[in-house]
Amino acid sequence: MLGIKRAKGPGSFNIGIGYMLDQGVKQLGSGIEKNQPLPSGEEEIRFRTESEPSLLVFVSTTFD
Repeated sequence: MLGIKRAKGPGSFNIGIGYMLDQGVKQLGSGIEKNQPLPSGEEEIRFRTESEPSLLVFVSTTFD
């Protein structure tokens, strides 16, 4: 996170960057397509559990 204080007044501007790893994300199983009928012979939707990375960017500021 980086913060910059304004030259005049009490205000500041801040920006932060982060990385998040979300564990336990459910994805459709192999061979199963979103919004499509199940493949022949399949009776239930199969899922696999994966980790999904994300980039976080946040900004904050103060107003006088």
